[in-house]
Amino acid sequence: MSKFERDLSFTQMILSGTALATLLLMSSASAWAANVQAGTENGANALAVGKTSVADGANATAVGENANATGANATATGQNSLASGSDATATGASSKAAGSYATAVGSISNASGELATATGFASLANGEYATATGALGGANGRSATATGYFSKANGALATATGSFSRATGDAATATGQGSFANGANATATGQNANATGANATATGQNSLASGKNATATGQSSVASGDFATATGQGSNATGANATATGQASWANGKLATATGQNSFANGEYATATGQ
Repeated sequence: MSKFERDLSFTQMILSGTALATLLLMSSASAWAANVQAGTENGANALAVGKTSVADGANATAVGENANATGANATATGQNSLASGSDATATGASSKAAGSYATAVGSISNASGELATATGFASLANGEYATATGALGGANGRSATATGYFSKANGALATATGSFSRATGDAATATGQGSFANGANATATGQNANATGANATATGQNSLASGKNATATGQSSVASGDFATATGQGSNATGANATATGQASWANGKLATATGQNSFANGEYATATGQ
């Protein structure tokens, strides 16, 4: 057999194999198409693909078994997903987006309210403009924002940032892993910082402000009592209006004042001045 004949035979083998592969692919595609079940479509350009799927509205799209998209431009993708409202989007198994422009991304995610957004496994955003980002995150309230794994923001404008952070109360803010702000306008900043009480402020790792308008500033600082103020690492002010200023300063009692490092004032109206 000449070289030309060998080359021709090889080329014929390749063409035959290609033709066979094409036939197999077309056969598989036909079988897949035969098994795909169309759903119920209602509206211009509506598309429903999957058993018992429903697309109801102009340009609505439902893909997946029991997926349901209701509203103009609504999109539901995933088994048991539900998008209800104009431009609502639900992506992921059992995800739910209810409200105009609401968006739920992730299995079991749930966004309820106009422009609400839930992103992450089992995340929950409930309220207009509420946003939850991260697995198991939850934002409940108008414009509430929770960012981070298992973060929770509960209240209008409440903000929790960091894994396991918690902000409870209108305009409460918790920033840092494990931070906790509880009360209207309460602010906790730093890992494990805790601000409990209306307008309470805790700034610094492990800082604690407990009481109305209490303020603790510095790592491990503690202010306990209405209007109590502790400033400095390890400072402690306990009692209404107590003030401790300086590292490791301590004021214990109503209106007690300790000023300076390692100063200690014990008793109502007591005053101590240290280094």
